Amino acid sequence: MKLESHLQQGKVRYYLNNNFSLSIVENSHYRWLNFGQTTQSIMLKRKPFVLTLPHQYFMMLPLLFIMPKRVVEFGLGGGNLLRFLSQISPNSVIESIEQSNEVIECFHQYFNPDNHPYLIHQQPAKRWLLNHSTSATNWLIYDIFSSQKNDDEWPLIDSIIRQSNEQSWITLNISNHSNIKINEVLQQLNKIKRTRSLIYFQVPYYKNIIVHLHPSDAHEIENKHIPSRYLNRARKLWLHRSLDR
Repeated sequence: MKLESHLQQGKVRYYLNNNFSLSIVENSHYRWLNFGQTTQSIMLKRKPFVLTLPHQYFMMLPLLFIMPKRVVEFGLGGGNLLRFLSQISPNSVIESIEQSNEVIECFHQYFNPDNHPYLIHQQPAKRWLLNHSTSATNWLIYDIFSSQKNDDEWPLIDSIIRQSNEQSWITLNISNHSNIKINEVLQQLNKIKRTRSLIYFQVPYYKNIIVHLHPSDAHEIENKHIPSRYLNRARKLWLHRSLDR
């Protein structure tokens, strides 16, 4: 059965309508997190650590080039990236910064079946950046869902880039924006990328643009964390990147 069919057959496990609408739905195979009418995250119940949504494969492409010692993710959601990275790279320090206490509570109750002691900080990303250094971070991931975004989105992305080490990778999930807005973001990124190269991917049939800022001398490594079942797919996706604008 296709994933779309599964998403039409679930039962609601949790619903919250506070500052934003949040619901958790499941069937016998999947459990997923909705923000409003949008499915933000999907977990395969028998293998919680696998990737399930197309844009996540684009986001994981840096694993072709780095074995990260420290990863900071802005935006927890249902924790797909957190579970995946913790599974394939158990020696990495992986931190997730999430503003919403409700999202964190839902993650622990519904999306952390192994009760793993993940490093999750309940704090606005901007405040966390003011109090912490990212100079030793190999990979920074911006994955804050659009319904949680506000006028501070670009200043936050700007801060993430400017505070980072120039040898680090930065991955941005830019979603639910018009083409005009996306072009503006790409132009702004080009102005502040410093010595990094910029590439981006338009995810087919989805409203996601995945942007990677990476060291200009990046090259594929031999001993990868990326699982073999993802490797060929990752290499093919990388060949279809859109280069520096």
